Amino acid sequence: MLSDPMGKNVTVGELVERYLCTKTEVKPNTLVNYNFVQNLLKKETFSEKKISQIKTSDAKLFLIRLQQDGKGYSTIKTVRGVLRSAFPDGGG
Repeated sequence: MLSDPMGKNVTVGELVERYLCTKTEVKPNTLVNYNFVQNLLKKETFSEKKISQIKTSDAKLFLIRLQQDGKGYSTIKTVRGVLRSAFPDGGG
């Protein structure tokens, strides 16, 4: 039984990890991209935020900061895609 059935205390990092665990039989390059996103998020304070406290604007600001930090378009697009898919409402 989940200690947090409503998911209110789940962090962004935990949510992404749970989502990626549901992805089976993916192509090798896709798996590399998923691992890359997970490793990138582990280094970011954004991943420690509770999903119940995240607004769409927070995610947008996070992606803008990645761009300002010199991350390329492809990297940002990959991170955005994983975040968007991981969030329960498909947002993010």
